Amino acid sequence: MVRIGTLSVDFEQRDLRRHGVPLRIGARAFEILEVLHRANGSVVSKDDIMDAVWPGAIVEENLLQVHVAALRKLLGESRNLIKTVPGRGYLLVAGSPPDSRPQDASTPGDGPPLPSAPLIGRQAEIGQVIDMLDRMPVVTLAGAGGIGKTSVAAQVARDMRRRARCAVHWVELACAATRDDVLRALAAALGVPADGVPGIDAIADAIAASRCLLVLDNAEHVVDVVARLVETLAARTDTLRMLVTSREPLHVPAECVMRLAPLAVPDRDARTDAIAGCAAVQLFLCRVRATTAGREVDEGGIRLAGDICRRLEGLPLAIELAAARVATLGIEGVASRLDDRLNLLTGGLRCAPPRHQTLRATLDWSHALLNPAARALFRRLGCFSGPFTFDDARAVATAPGTPLVETIGGLGELVAKSLLSVEFRGARAQYRLTESARAYALEKLRDAGEFERVAACHARHEREQWGVTAAVVPAGAGPASQPAEGGERDQPAGAGPAPEAAPASSRMSVCGAHLHGGASRARSCALPTPRR
Repeated sequence: MVRIGTLSVDFEQRDLRRHGVPLRIGARAFEILEVLHRANGSVVSKDDIMDAVWPGAIVEENLLQVHVAALRKLLGESRNLIKTVPGRGYLLVAGSPPDSRPQDASTPGDGPPLPSAPLIGRQAEIGQVIDMLDRMPVVTLAGAGGIGKTSVAAQVARDMRRRARCAVHWVELACAATRDDVLRALAAALGVPADGVPGIDAIADAIAASRCLLVLDNAEHVVDVVARLVETLAARTDTLRMLVTSREPLHVPAECVMRLAPLAVPDRDARTDAIAGCAAVQLFLCRVRATTAGREVDEGGIRLAGDICRRLEGLPLAIELAAARVATLGIEGVASRLDDRLNLLTGGLRCAPPRHQTLRATLDWSHALLNPAARALFRRLGCFSGPFTFDDARAVATAPGTPLVETIGGLGELVAKSLLSVEFRGARAQYRLTESARAYALEKLRDAGEFERVAACHARHEREQWGVTAAVVPAGAGPASQPAEGGERDQPAGAGPAPEAAPASSRMSVCGAHLHGGASRARSCALPTPRR
């Protein structure tokens, strides 16, 4: 057996273990590990790796990157043993001799991933989560994809371990698909020997006598399984603390939920120094400097950065992807292309999981978690560019005769999975899609062939609600424009001010134009037709 960080590897038997527990790994990833190991600490070019692992085949480089990322995840805290040498390839730092000592749950364990960049604007949330873990056995960090749940959880885990408050065990669940997969991942993180699928009793026994933090990262696609396991573990021991990251809460009795909010964005009329001080803008400028050799950004660039962050609504992943485009397009070029954000915001970090490589991939991951009815509701809600009510959603986005309980359940699922936000104004609930979620919903609406029908339904509903006047999108707004400050629905749902003289017949064309092509086309459709 060869020791590579926390792993023990038998290349002849193709056996990979952590503390005696067998680990599952793809054949290609194992072969890449073997190629790097045989190089004895020397750099192996990407071409040489691909020739060895995929002989005679034409393979894109990103496939190699995916397998290297999987290996780094398996290595956990030792992920830095696989080093990327820019322009040359990869190398594996020479491993240490085998060590068959079992891991005790009170030892440091497989800790959180190392930070790839400074964490900006999250100190308050980190402190709040640590306080919650002092009081509650289970804390779920919930929020939209790309909001920064994993980064915050990792910093919480590092802080708690550094203060010697408890051991930390990090469990990555992105690749888990079944209860057995989750149990294997838990056992591997805790060093629980197991032949086949480990039992929950063995896992509970491993942590019963020690104070430790168990972090379950990316639980949303196995949320039912994780909820049952977490509830069982919480009932077995009072010294265990569990931190879960998920796009929706677990809904178990011992759970305390913290919904991670977007980063703060500046007001439209804020001073330049106030703009530069906002967390979202700080993140954007930090990433821009990292990709442009530290080039300073002037006052005009800072104001544009504020506009970009505001339109991206403080979503960290979207901001990072936008900043990555500055090296090619400049800040002004990025700002002018945000209406096409799903095609613009690509090219994430190579070490990032595939779902964080592009904004569309992040939304794909969330969309795949919805049931068919919720998917249909979500795409139809894309017709609303601003706040809307339950009655609006029921009238426009559901088929006639749809049971009330189905609409309630669909909206609840979208809110729970962080695809739809809800605010309460007095006793009334108002819903809203983010600009990015709305752009994605409209894309799905077109793909489903429902665009014209839903646009017409939206037009009829607004005509019934607001009379014969036509809604025109405010100047400068795009097809994914934000609502007015405050979000009050004093205008038709998803629309702007209504001109007095527009004929009723223009309502449908205005709404359709708004969905299709934005403000300029909507305004032209709203103009009265000249008499002939």
